[in-house]
Amino acid sequence: MSSGPTLIMAIVGKTDSLFALSEQALKVVLPPAGSPSDSGINFSLGGFDHNCAQNPRRRIENRKPDRRGARAAGHIGYNTSVLPILLSFGPFKLYGYGAAITLGGVIGARLLWLRREKMGLRDEESFWALINLAVLSGFLGGKLLFMLQYGFREGLSLMNGYSAFGGFVSVPLAVAGFALWKKIPVLKLADYMFLTALFWHAFGRLGCFLAGCCQGLPTSLPWGVTFRDPRSMVPPELLGVRLHPVQLYEAAGDLIVAAILYRVLLATEKGKVKPGLVAAGHFAAYGIMRSSLELLRGDTLPFLGPLTQGQALGAGLLTASAAIMVWRSRCSPSS
Repeated sequence: MSSGPTLIMAIVGKTDSLFALSEQALKVVLPPAGSPSDSGINFSLGGFDHNCAQNPRRRIENRKPDRRGARAAGHIGYNTSVLPILLSFGPFKLYGYGAAITLGGVIGARLLWLRREKMGLRDEESFWALINLAVLSGFLGGKLLFMLQYGFREGLSLMNGYSAFGGFVSVPLAVAGFALWKKIPVLKLADYMFLTALFWHAFGRLGCFLAGCCQGLPTSLPWGVTFRDPRSMVPPELLGVRLHPVQLYEAAGDLIVAAILYRVLLATEKGKVKPGLVAAGHFAAYGIMRSSLELLRGDTLPFLGPLTQGQALGAGLLTASAAIMVWRSRCSPSS
């Protein structure tokens, strides 16, 4: 195993039981007393998604309760109070967002580990180099795009400010570069990486739901959720208001797409399907899903006319999916 392993590597490599996994995850997610993350949701473990801060400077734990939530307590809907912080004892706090992202990363790395030989990775060092590269490129891509969207100063903090679409640009480039370096077919490696990314993204959206970020628009539907905890990232004026649980919509969509594409991956491994279809399917499905869910989100940013930035980037993913389909039609399975 290579030196300087990532957080995920350290957890997965030493996990022989669910108890050990939980113990390692708690050590990571619980920040030390007096650390910057002690004053807000720990976004540093996230990496891939963040339009989670309409006002990144807001500190959630210092916000005063919104009494409108108490007045609205009689309506139908799910109350998601106390979820931004799952567990608190003394100076330590277990943040829902960081816990979800960490768990998703551990599961994703484990899934890749079990198929590392089929991916064409000949040794452990190559596997962990790929994991390191994916995590680092996702972090940098998400951070840079957030800076472009919200400004350089807002993106300087390591504790918040990431954009999922930044990872959709940086991670494929990093994976392609790694595949060329290790002489592994690019589309073959991309299929495994982007199938696993769906699981990680689903956990990321669960973390968004726990944190109250990326919230939906108000709704009268019976499955609407009501955030009452003043520490959540929901804007103060929406505390106590029933909202679309768009984070859960997207998490469910990610898992459904992952289940479908897993069947495609099995067919690819048997030689029935040329590599690249899983990666193309991921890009297309997420592009469509995100563009559609923008209609229900309450934190969208304008782009051009009625088009939001999320919809514009979703169109970019559809274009990338089409490009992959053209590429795979012209390549042999070994290229």
